Amino acid sequence: MGIAIGCGTGEQGASTGGSVSDSSVHMTGRSRLPGGEPRKASQRNKRNVGSAPAKLSPVWRASMPVLWSGRAGVFRRDVGDGEHAEVVIDGRVYRVRLRELS
Repeated sequence: MGIAIGCGTGEQGASTGGSVSDSSVHMTGRSRLPGGEPRKASQRNKRNVGSAPAKLSPVWRASMPVLWSGRAGVFRRDVGDGEHAEVVIDGRVYRVRLRELS
């Protein structure tokens, strides 16, 4: 009559097969290479290039005030190529790069 009724702690391990390690579980401690060897001293404090946060650019709308090369102006329109915009400064229209605007 080998049926045992538990209070919760033993049953969870049995339902998952007793395996605690999972590929999505991150453990604290030193970072190691896939083979298990410790990293070299020159590699220890490096970050992955892919883990950098994505750079978000602001959404520019017509008649918004902008700064370009230290000069105040008004955003006129996005040219449509994803890189340039038109800005009005002192009544003149300039085509500038979006990443240069602030």
